[in-house]
Amino acid sequence: MCWSTRQRVLAHSLVRLAQLQEQYRYIGIEVIGIVANKRTATVDEALAEVDAWVTKWLPNANIRIAFDYSGEMDKLWMDASLSFQHPQAFVVDRDGSIAFIGHPDSLEDVLPKVTDGSWRASAEAKKERIAEGEIDATENALRRRIRAATDIEDWKSALSVIEEGINLFPDRIPLRQSQVSMLIGEMRDMEAGWIALAQFARDAIERNSEDWLFAAMEELFGPHYDYSELPFAERLSLGKELSERILILCAQQDASHWLSLTKRLLITTMRAAITAWRWG
Repeated sequence: MCWSTRQRVLAHSLVRLAQLQEQYRYIGIEVIGIVANKRTATVDEALAEVDAWVTKWLPNANIRIAFDYSGEMDKLWMDASLSFQHPQAFVVDRDGSIAFIGHPDSLEDVLPKVTDGSWRASAEAKKERIAEGEIDATENALRRRIRAATDIEDWKSALSVIEEGINLFPDRIPLRQSQVSMLIGEMRDMEAGWIALAQFARDAIERNSEDWLFAAMEELFGPHYDYSELPFAERLSLGKELSERILILCAQQDASHWLSLTKRLLITTMRAAITAWRWG
């Protein structure tokens, strides 16, 4: 998993990954965390900051932590997969192929399917799989421009490119997530961030797509942001409507997929309750 120590709330994902590693250790699952977006004056300075972060947030987590100062991880994994956000999880299967790319919170559902061999042939995998020919020059150019701006913490320019990408590729969920993350997480522009987040949720409701609905719920109630400056009642109202749409979709699925959906909804709802208690 790749992440950046600039993120405010991340330790819970790494702790949960450590738990999944213990759960599946008997079949050879190993978690490696990689700090791949750390920019400081020297390598030693960066290593010291990473060590302090790990000591503070992961004192007892039994997972290996790697550090890439060269930028190769960004170039060969993040850029190549059009991954716009940290943290990002990559699951490599027994054959050495990348089976899944996505948020670490999805691994609880994905890992069992990867280990039993059912993921590769599943509908989810077909949606997640990224083949070389599917990434065109325009998307690659956008990705490089976003990376160049974020590397120097030019958030305004990065946001401008992200919004250009949204206009070009309106179906790309990661671009919408990046827009919200840039406004709320980096620029701390809560007014514009809330407008973008609320529009993302309304678009998800209109599309009535499982992926969009869950992505919007994650942005509304996930562990990513300090929600204290966002309108509490409006967030809950949108969350309620998203949950109702997800439950309707659950009723239309077969038993195994229904269980998977309801489990994801339960986890997200629990997070909503926690953030409501913390920031409400």
